[in-house]
Amino acid sequence: MKAVVELRKRLGITQQELADFLQMERSTLSLIELSRREFSAEVLAKLGRLQLADIKSQSKAMSSDAQSAVKGHWNGYLPMETASEQYAQEFNESLIQRIEECMQTAERLLSKILWLEERIQIATHKQQVLQYLKEQPPADAEVAANEARWVAVQEEEVNRCLAPKQRAEIVILRLRAAALQLEAQQLERAMTVVA
Repeated sequence: MKAVVELRKRLGITQQELADFLQMERSTLSLIELSRREFSAEVLAKLGRLQLADIKSQSKAMSSDAQSAVKGHWNGYLPMETASEQYAQEFNESLIQRIEECMQTAERLLSKILWLEERIQIATHKQQVLQYLKEQPPADAEVAANEARWVAVQEEEVNRCLAPKQRAEIVILRLRAAALQLEAQQLERAMTVVA
């Protein structure tokens, strides 16, 4: 049996030493190794225990080799504390970046709200001027006709600016800006928890 020869070589013992362990003649072991004879059940049990001991010792050797290999592998990397700190730092940096994005977007929304409110205020004043021009028509008919066309165009623009849609857009923009500011505050709180 080739397995017996391989086991003997792995253990580094001679044929005589194995025969002594198995309590048999060396010539009988030689015949078994040549596959001309078979083991008895008792001898197979002893051989099994010997092979099991060999497997356990190999397992321990492989385990220690694996541990040293892992240690050698991780020597080029950061220790766990440093890796945690680096992760926390990267996390905080991403939080800071998101906070800045939220604040910038909120600022853009607020400036758009101011622009829309200013536009509505201008439209309100324009509406008053147009109302005055309608009430005080010029004496010249040709000037009155031109002014009437101009007033009609201006009234359309004023109506667009004063439409409920514009006021609704302002409300929506205010809500979005408030949501972004709230998100920025929550991210700041999350950053203090991580730190």
